[in-house]
Amino acid sequence: MKRMQTEDIIIDKQRLVLELLQKNNINKLNDFINNIKIPFYFLNSSNFDLLITTLSLNCSLDIIKLIYDNCNYKTLNYEVRHLFHLYDTNNNNYTNYANNLNKAKELMYINNCLKSPLLVPLENSDFQIAEFLINKGADIYYKINNKHILEILNEENLLT
Repeated sequence: MKRMQTEDIIIDKQRLVLELLQKNNINKLNDFINNIKIPFYFLNSSNFDLLITTLSLNCSLDIIKLIYDNCNYKTLNYEVRHLFHLYDTNNNNYTNYANNLNKAKELMYINNCLKSPLLVPLENSDFQIAEFLINKGADIYYKINNKHILEILNEENLLT
């Protein structure tokens, strides 16, 4: 029972931080980080990564730095299945696919979308943020599904 309560709290906090990220408001996000009752990096999970979500939402560099500084990332060379959209902002509710394995698998199949922190800003041609991540240790030669980031960008017709 306690585990379910903890998961519910984390899901609720994920929903709240997602709303703040979508507003791209650093002051409110900073207040949230300072007032949260659990370590901020606890909000990261196998299908919700704060940094990749922040990058995907095209948040400001200052917000990206705030997330990076508060999440204790040991490396930027990792990938997650990008599922931040589990929160349905149109209906203002959170769809918890974690409790429905079939729905989660279906969503993963539809959105078969592994992302790394460096891949996201490069897909968006945001070279300032890509440079920040590289300076923090992101590797341009990192492989996702045995493909270099540049190969992925080429397959997506994003290299000119």
